[in-house]
Amino acid sequence: MDSAAVLEAFNRQVRQSTEPDGTGARLEVDDRFVRRVPAAGEDGGAVVWSRLDAGCADEVIAAQVAFFAGRGQKEFEWKLYSYDQPTDLADRLAAAGLVPEEPEALMVAEIAELPGDAAPPAGIRLEQVTDAEGIGRALAMSEEIFGRDGSQYRSALLEQLGDAGETMVLILAIAGDQPV
Repeated sequence: MDSAAVLEAFNRQVRQSTEPDGTGARLEVDDRFVRRVPAAGEDGGAVVWSRLDAGCADEVIAAQVAFFAGRGQKEFEWKLYSYDQPTDLADRLAAAGLVPEEPEALMVAEIAELPGDAAPPAGIRLEQVTDAEGIGRALAMSEEIFGRDGSQYRSALLEQLGDAGETMVLILAIAGDQPV
């Protein structure tokens, strides 16, 4: 697998994508960043991609902090990946007052190399979400775990399920009758 090609595709298709997400947010593109601007009164502001260097990073970070503060949003997310530049970007973001969340992982595999017959753990069954009821169950579980209202994502997820065809599948792991 060509790791550089995979990261380039991930950046282009996910981080730099300007496709509407169904939430009413808009994506603003600059040569140094892609910014997600939520609909008025909604949370979810973010810098989802950046191309910075040591000479411009502090200026761009300060501009984003000022932009979101000007919208009345004291909190916004800066999606930071280990390969983002400059190498001290995490320290610069912290110095600007941004607080890191728990690290996330991007996992990539060749589909042909994955086992196709892996079973879930004992007592767990997998259910494909295909309708509003399934999305409601998924959002209720997410709200319970993360303590955040996820209702703004309901219509976006329904829209994505309808438009995505075979490119998106939403699966819930269920223990008894409870999504886990």
